[in-house]
Amino acid sequence: MSATTELHVQPRNEVGSGPARKVRRQGLVPGIVYGHGQTTPIAFSPKALHDALAGHSASGVLFTLTGIAGKNTTARLRDVQLDPTKARQLIHADFQIVTRGEAVRAEVSVVTVGVARAVKESGAILDVALHAVLVEGPAGEIPESLEIDVSQLGIGDHILVGGLTLPAGLKAITPADTLLVAVESSKIEREEISQAPAATSQPEVIARGKEGETA
Repeated sequence: MSATTELHVQPRNEVGSGPARKVRRQGLVPGIVYGHGQTTPIAFSPKALHDALAGHSASGVLFTLTGIAGKNTTARLRDVQLDPTKARQLIHADFQIVTRGEAVRAEVSVVTVGVARAVKESGAILDVALHAVLVEGPAGEIPESLEIDVSQLGIGDHILVGGLTLPAGLKAITPADTLLVAVESSKIEREEISQAPAATSQPEVIARGKEGETA
């Protein structure tokens, strides 16, 4: 089930790059709240968002936005823009208005649980091929993460998206045959196998003639 948290925002009257820069100079982040036939430019404190998300994954959080037309608005954090030149500083955010039962799509993180048997017994390597999957379901039921138990995996074993156990009401949009995790032999073991001398092959005798016969 989705976590819920509150974020205070303030509507903006001006839009565009100039007003957005002005908002940032004030120490705030510009954003947009949209959906259900309305669009509202907003500004909010980056620290307030950071605090609201503390200990949570954004994909599994429903925000109660306060400060818009005197009422509370339920929304999801749909997109963020980061400034790569300023230590990935948050410079813009989009919030999508939803109801708890409304069907939405979201990328949910995949978390491995346990230590693969082959990793413990032979030093094998657990390769995590995919760190998040796209799911669809009610906005209020999107989890913060999905767990996969890897403790029984041996060398050569793998888990596909189709092997995930999803909460009731959710379905995976990522194709079922997409690889999530796989267990491979260690690099040292692979090198030892590749460097092992090849067996000396002996010519096969097809047939022998009688003693003294020549071909």
